[in-house]
Amino acid sequence: MVVTGKGGRMKAQFTVPASALAAQRRSSDPQASVWVAANAGSGKTHVLTERVIRLLLRGTRPAQILCLTYTKAAAANMQSRIFNRLAEWTKFDDSALAAALEKLEGTAPDNIKLCQARRLFAYALETPGGLKIQTIHAFCESLLHRFPLEANIPGHFELMDDTAQANCLKEVKKQLFAEIYHAPDSVSGQAFTLILQQAGEEALHKLLAAAIADKQNLGRYCAYLAKEGEAFFTKLLGLQNEAQTAAARQVHLKAVLVEEVKHKALFDSADLSKIAVLGGQRAQDFVARLKAAAVETQSARLLDTLISAYCKMDGTPHNAAYICGKKAVEAWPELEELFARKAGFVLDFADKLKSADLIVLNSAAYRLIQALLARYHAAKRAQGRLDFGDLIERALALLKRRGAGQWVQYKLDQGIDHILVDEAQDTGPEQWEIIRLLSQDFFSGLGAREDLQRTVFAVGDEKQSIYSFQGAAPQDFARNGAFIEYKARNVHYLFRRERLDFSFRSTEDIISAVDDIFALPQNYQGLSAANEPVLHSAIRLQDQGYVDIWPAIAGQKQQEPEEWTEIIDSSDNPATILAGNITAIIAHWLRNKDILAGKNRPVKAGDIMILVRKRGSFVHALARALKNSAIPVAGADRLHLADHIAVQDLMALGAFILQPRDDLALACALKSPLFNVSEETLLALAAERKGTLFAALEQAAEQGSMACEQKILTEAAEKLRLYRAFADIKPVYEFYDKILAEDGGRRRFLARLGIEAGDILDAFLDYCLSAEKTGLPGLQIFLQDLSRNSPEIKRELDQNRDEIRIMTVHAAKGLEAPIVFLVDGGSAIWHSSNAPCLLPLQLPEKLRPAGSSLPVTIRLWLPKTAYKTNLAEQILDKLKTAAEEEYRRLLYVGMTRAEDRLILCGYYGAKQPTDSWLPLVGQALGDKTEFVAYPAGIEQVRRHWHKKAAAGRPAINANQDDKKSDNTILPVFLTQKTAFEPALPRPLTASGSVCLIDAATGTDPDIMRNSPILPVNYGLADNAAGALFGAMEKGSFIHALLQYLPDSEPKLRRQLAQAYIKARLPAIEADNQALQQEILTQVFNILENAHFAPLFGAKSRAEAAVTGFIRVKGQQRLVVGQIDRLAVFADHILFADYKTGRPPATAPDIPHIYKMQMALYAALLACLYPRKTIKALLIYTREGLVFPFTAAELSPLLR
Repeated sequence: MVVTGKGGRMKAQFTVPASALAAQRRSSDPQASVWVAANAGSGKTHVLTERVIRLLLRGTRPAQILCLTYTKAAAANMQSRIFNRLAEWTKFDDSALAAALEKLEGTAPDNIKLCQARRLFAYALETPGGLKIQTIHAFCESLLHRFPLEANIPGHFELMDDTAQANCLKEVKKQLFAEIYHAPDSVSGQAFTLILQQAGEEALHKLLAAAIADKQNLGRYCAYLAKEGEAFFTKLLGLQNEAQTAAARQVHLKAVLVEEVKHKALFDSADLSKIAVLGGQRAQDFVARLKAAAVETQSARLLDTLISAYCKMDGTPHNAAYICGKKAVEAWPELEELFARKAGFVLDFADKLKSADLIVLNSAAYRLIQALLARYHAAKRAQGRLDFGDLIERALALLKRRGAGQWVQYKLDQGIDHILVDEAQDTGPEQWEIIRLLSQDFFSGLGAREDLQRTVFAVGDEKQSIYSFQGAAPQDFARNGAFIEYKARNVHYLFRRERLDFSFRSTEDIISAVDDIFALPQNYQGLSAANEPVLHSAIRLQDQGYVDIWPAIAGQKQQEPEEWTEIIDSSDNPATILAGNITAIIAHWLRNKDILAGKNRPVKAGDIMILVRKRGSFVHALARALKNSAIPVAGADRLHLADHIAVQDLMALGAFILQPRDDLALACALKSPLFNVSEETLLALAAERKGTLFAALEQAAEQGSMACEQKILTEAAEKLRLYRAFADIKPVYEFYDKILAEDGGRRRFLARLGIEAGDILDAFLDYCLSAEKTGLPGLQIFLQDLSRNSPEIKRELDQNRDEIRIMTVHAAKGLEAPIVFLVDGGSAIWHSSNAPCLLPLQLPEKLRPAGSSLPVTIRLWLPKTAYKTNLAEQILDKLKTAAEEEYRRLLYVGMTRAEDRLILCGYYGAKQPTDSWLPLVGQALGDKTEFVAYPAGIEQVRRHWHKKAAAGRPAINANQDDKKSDNTILPVFLTQKTAFEPALPRPLTASGSVCLIDAATGTDPDIMRNSPILPVNYGLADNAAGALFGAMEKGSFIHALLQYLPDSEPKLRRQLAQAYIKARLPAIEADNQALQQEILTQVFNILENAHFAPLFGAKSRAEAAVTGFIRVKGQQRLVVGQIDRLAVFADHILFADYKTGRPPATAPDIPHIYKMQMALYAALLACLYPRKTIKALLIYTREGLVFPFTAAELSPLLR
């Protein structure tokens, strides 16, 4: 059979086992409630689609099916699949349709069923509202629109987008702070002051940011804790018995703790005297500290005194023998136990003091949060709006509301008979509660239609639960399955649990690697609720694939240059190196048309997906490397609107329109694709201007003083005058729409920046429209709002485009690709600095007051690590464990995106991680891999190649004659694994900017025409491959002439040089006589100088390549270089390096990098010619200035 993958890609033919088809058929049975645990790539969407179709075939109306998906894209994909299948049925003849239905349901259809199947397409299309396949948020929004009165919300509410929500919260926060400033003695003002004094400003900002992010959860119980927080947190933190009255608990709690610790932790006077007599100096100090503690009343000073007496520097208790002496312990046997018990009281006292501070701080925090959220909800009500989180919260409150909830469920009971949940492992607790409420009458027999057996279907994979930050928990999938099973079996309804273990996506090589990795207990811990090894079965048994493991690239400390003006070379950055390696192997595949075995065709850019754990510098380095290699790559899937260069150009144009004297804004706009003014022309306009840049532009346009770009300048001046007039009378959207649509600005941006810029420009225009809806008056406010908010754009990367996709593992959920690079960034799984300040705390049932709104889990605020109690430490340990488990689930998701090839690679900084993805995979697959030769200079690559390993293993004949067996005893070393060979050191380049002959001739003019730096078609004729002429290119010409001219006859040299320059110069510089003369002058000042004659004699040569190992800064380094001119004589070596830049005044002013280059050349030549004297010349061609060096002067630079 032929299986079609996501996005319509055709896969190879393979045979599907009968057991896999049977499992899918049982899962899609419309008469049973089914809970399906499905591995990655096992056809979850296919099963869900078939279940919907079978429900329709059974006679269920489309409006009675509610299918909940995780994303809008998944809903659209499923709807498309269903309609495509039903549309196909309308074109089948009877036999083909009968075969399709028999394959779907397992039984041969009758004529009635055939007729019904043909009508389903039209029936589904004509149903009002169509199939209800939507996200749960979309369902809740429709529910609230249907029952606004019962939900106590405006009837025509609008949904706030992220930008509007952020603006509203900023405004509310500003209002709250203003009220606190004017009324510091208010409840909010006192809470604000207390937090600021005890926790600090940074902790206050973190608290408010965390409260805003978690506002939905906090809003459920914030009011209760704002009122009852003092008493509640006192009981919660275990201090309810420390004071007898409420007043003492609230006001004198620390005083009570002080008295208690003095009673428990101090020795009486007789015991102290005994310790002093029996012990030494430490005992004397101990006694003195305890006597001081006995009269101390301030809790913090008392704690410091007791800690210094009982504990070490790290906070752990001393033993009695160390403090009191062995003699005292021997004479007083009970002392050791008594000392340890009293030290424990001290540590308990420290923990209780922190708890006492947390009681006060958390009570104040909830009062402040309550004030903030109350104002936020009031602002939303005033605008008639709801935010995204309100949809779930309000829908849940509606369904639970006494009286109204029953009415709503009765009305829904007449419209929903079957609920289907996709990606159920990512469904949050509140969403599950909505599903339970919607389905509670399914199994009660008391619904609006009692004669109908209704079902709940859920499909998910706990191993792919990676959205804990949105409230999803993997164990909820199994827990809710058990709940639905109990409800169904209680009324004798059919319920099934099914597993889909067969993978249709990945080859056996990848699947076996996944199974091997997650067969280890330390790796499958937390992967699912059952905590069991992963088991897959591959369908694509005949297709070849592999898993490659690249060695991690280590970070090296980068030496900064002595001069701050020198360029820092970032090529040794491990992220940059890895980006270069990935680019090199992809370029190799594309250039050599490497065959993708599973698809039997060459690799395309669209086949490749590169996954990272989080976006960072590596993503930018990789995208830059791919673009520099002319490999098509999709833009970022997440982008702040104001950070994109196209939007910055449009903002710069708007800034100039508002303020015509803003020369910087105008310069940015002129350089943009909208006007295409070159760097040189802009410099000529700006450098000598008398007034504003716009005045200079108008003057140049009128006088025609810029011949090379006169037309561009004239058009720019006319457009800018038009835009200034247009902006005065038109709103923001129409202003920018004219620029981008009518005046061709969009086309120009796409030509310069690539097709992905279209999504950014669409988002920019959408933002213009939304700004008009909110009533922002004019261009000035719009630009200020855009630069302040910079909304984030989320782009859906189209996998049908022939472009490489770079995204996070989270964003890749549900996607697939033939080739996947999974990049381990080497960052820590958990870092204490990233721990949340609002810690989730499970409440014991006894602490939930009757009739309160407190949920099972609340948030405990931990302002600083200094307030970390034992309880907080336990919570943080649980969060760390959960983060480690989700980290392994991320690895599973990333690996299972690959169809044919999976490459695991990574890098790390100063410290090599031991628990990140690469070490985890390496440990699991170490003895199941082999080293393979790799293209593009990548070494030490290990390959897990299941198909090759199986094929290459010799067959064993059980009936083989023992006499013919070879009993040769092999040497021991042949049975041991060969040690790794050390990797070659990274070569050190003597000159980071060696200009080779004719470097410009290899430049692709098509690439330069679309360059984001150079103007479109600037100076590039169709028959010229040269780039824009600049300082680097001029130096290249001089080097080339000094290389070749010495080999020609002296009388022909000038003629040859002139011909070479005219042939190689870009078209725009062809008539530049001054430039040509400057090049000739510099070249012949060197060639015709008698002092340089030995350099160009018979024993000399140009561009001498040298390579060798030398010691640099104490390390043996491989050095490669190319010497401009080398002459070898009987007793000495003379070499020279040309510099075409501005010469220094004296030798000490020569840049260090040049001296270092000469030292490396001298060291290499000394290795080649150990008995000859080395003489070096650094020649500046501009003025013929020479700086000689000896080997003795250069060698200290390498030490």
